[in-house]
Amino acid sequence: MPLVIGILLIIAGAVLGTIFFRRHGKRSTEMRYMQTSTIQEASEVIDSMAGVDLSYRHYVELKGVIQPEQPVTAPFSERPVAYYQNRLSSVRQDSHVITDDKGNRRTVTNKVESLLSNESSPTEVYITDLSGPTKVYLDLNSFGSDLDLFPSCDRFEPENSPWMHSYQMRVNWMFPRSGSHFLGYRLQEEIFAVNQPLYVLGEMYKMGDRYYIGRSVRDKKPSLVSYKSEDEIINNTKRYRILSAVIGALGIVAGAAAIAYYFLAYLPAA
Repeated sequence: MPLVIGILLIIAGAVLGTIFFRRHGKRSTEMRYMQTSTIQEASEVIDSMAGVDLSYRHYVELKGVIQPEQPVTAPFSERPVAYYQNRLSSVRQDSHVITDDKGNRRTVTNKVESLLSNESSPTEVYITDLSGPTKVYLDLNSFGSDLDLFPSCDRFEPENSPWMHSYQMRVNWMFPRSGSHFLGYRLQEEIFAVNQPLYVLGEMYKMGDRYYIGRSVRDKKPSLVSYKSEDEIINNTKRYRILSAVIGALGIVAGAAAIAYYFLAYLPAA
């Protein structure tokens, strides 16, 4: 078994470390050499291609401020926002008894979370910049995990919380208890504030008389929507690359140690 575990650790360390190291490196390189376009410049490029390719998608880096089409209030933080995503989970306490090699028994208690609901803003959002009044609508769903929102709420509400009771009345849904040792609810929320400056890297295109920007699908290049500045994103990416390399190296070292232990402990001495 130690031999198998060692081999798996080496493979996992090498593969995962390489994948994440290259992914973050590709994004960092793309951002450093990408020239920021104004919305006016990008829209002119798309309009100039309209007679050639109506489905043309222009890979671009934009910086602007975000606005919602309609006023939006984030449910958990109860503040006006441009966009939000939230998760509501039930929290229960699970206990079980484990027995060690010597027959000693002890009780282990864990907190377990179960997702009850997740939702996002119901209204469209767009960005503008100082180059003119043109709006670029954000296809946020297309960005998936490359959507970097600001964390605005992560709190626990007990079972008998007045706030939780009021919230359930507002949404007209009584959330079920989960398990006999039910503790309460965990509320998590991320937002883009109104007039929040955004960094957007993706493909801009036109549908009807509207401009949109979404994940890069034509060339599958790095894509991102973030409330952070470009410099902050690049610096974070450098740290992620170092962390990826360290994690990969640790996996390889742990795997090598497991293999060495196998040969020392299980193979007969010469």
